[in-house]
Amino acid sequence: MIFVAALYSLFTKAYHNEYKLIRTYLLGVCNDKPANSLVQNAPEPIAKFGCTICEIAGEIVLSNSDEQILHNKTSSTNKKKRIDTHKIRVFPTNEDDQIQMRSTVRCELILDQLAKAQHHDYPVTNEEKSNLQLGYLGKCLLTELSYFDHGHSFLMDTLHTIYHGAFKRLLKLWFHSKYRTQQWSIRQHLNHIETELQQFRFPSTTTRIPRTIMKYHRLKANELRVLLLITYPIFKNYLKPIYYKHLQLLSFALHIGESREITSSKLNEMKILLDKFVFTFHFLYGKRHVVNTVHSVVHFHQTVKYYGPLTNYSTFNYESLIGHLATTINGTKHLPREIENNIELIKNSSFLGDTYCISSSLYPLISQIQGYKTKLSVTSNNYQLQKPTSNIDKNDKHELFLKFGKELSSYNKCNIKGVTFTTLHYSKSKQFQDCAVLYRRENVHCFGLINKIILITTSNNVLLQIYPLHNNRKDEILLNFNTQKILCDHVEFGTIDFDHHIHINLDDVIEK
Repeated sequence: MIFVAALYSLFTKAYHNEYKLIRTYLLGVCNDKPANSLVQNAPEPIAKFGCTICEIAGEIVLSNSDEQILHNKTSSTNKKKRIDTHKIRVFPTNEDDQIQMRSTVRCELILDQLAKAQHHDYPVTNEEKSNLQLGYLGKCLLTELSYFDHGHSFLMDTLHTIYHGAFKRLLKLWFHSKYRTQQWSIRQHLNHIETELQQFRFPSTTTRIPRTIMKYHRLKANELRVLLLITYPIFKNYLKPIYYKHLQLLSFALHIGESREITSSKLNEMKILLDKFVFTFHFLYGKRHVVNTVHSVVHFHQTVKYYGPLTNYSTFNYESLIGHLATTINGTKHLPREIENNIELIKNSSFLGDTYCISSSLYPLISQIQGYKTKLSVTSNNYQLQKPTSNIDKNDKHELFLKFGKELSSYNKCNIKGVTFTTLHYSKSKQFQDCAVLYRRENVHCFGLINKIILITTSNNVLLQIYPLHNNRKDEILLNFNTQKILCDHVEFGTIDFDHHIHINLDDVIEK
């Protein structure tokens, strides 16, 4: 009833008291794996048919990597310990495997076959029943809805499956002392990798920059996301080529999946990259490490195909909201009531935040509840300049006067439509820089660093003096015996010539 009332008030205000019939359709859900199992009416992720997207059957293997040695321990004097006999379920796949995908039609067919077998009094053991069910413990109640499917409506989640799943497992394989004798281990290079990581500079809007790689096992998903998408090239100097190439497969695929726009050709590249990543995982790291989260990586391109970029439905947004909600709890008594009231405040302020004027007396309260940052005042040209500077080099001053006249000022900081940009030498932080930009020049997207922010006072026009990236090339990976090249459109390497600069207008800036 609360939800319906909220919709009613929303559309009454929007359509000037006109009544509109609202139809809401549930197309998909995005959960972590345990929650998926409950909602889908499926076995737990470590079960034989634990994948929520396909009907692959898992295999049982020893969790200890020295499998052959353990099998040979048969003497009574060499009593096996639990670590020697502990087994886990893995899901290795090969390119030739033809695996059936889950769907509502398949669910009804399997459950019907199981019902017929039980109806004819055919004795079915628990193992046989499990093999007949193929992971369909029963109908999912959500499939009663018009457009909800038992298979592809369960979306893949990057937070738990990629960043806290497959990629975190890779870090453990590379850095854990247990694998220090393996050919993929780079534990001995931890200090060097940490030094290189400290040389990276991130925009101040970065949600969370990675802490020390020494604590890789405690990194949050946001930190792991930065490592995988941005800082992955540093591993090239330490991983063997075959393992670095395997890392590129995952990183390139995620760059495509998290893009704002994804073409059909890029979607096909994403499928190729993820298939290759999963199919070769057990050859590189052993079958024992191909757990459910690693196998599930192969299904991400299907989610992107049906529902668009991964950022549209990632649980990152929900984790942030849960954290925000947790900070609003103050008392120790009547917690359920306090949580309920705070949820109501957050819900109502989300609606009112876009409708109330900034000058309203209620707006500060709405901003506080929603966690809005204080907005800077903006001029008619959608920019605000801060931190004027007078220490302009004589040669630069002469060049600027010749080009733009003497009526100019130089600044170190500029806010364009609420986004902060600074000059190269302004920031004193060792981790944050807001001087790197993607800009448009002659209809070509280019990268560069802001050296100066110049205001032409006579025309009130703002120019950015840019050090452009030269000799730039996109990162690439070669597949199929070097016959197929795939480029990463979001990662470029190049050089900066600090003796050469250009000037661009604010309108040419695409993003920070």
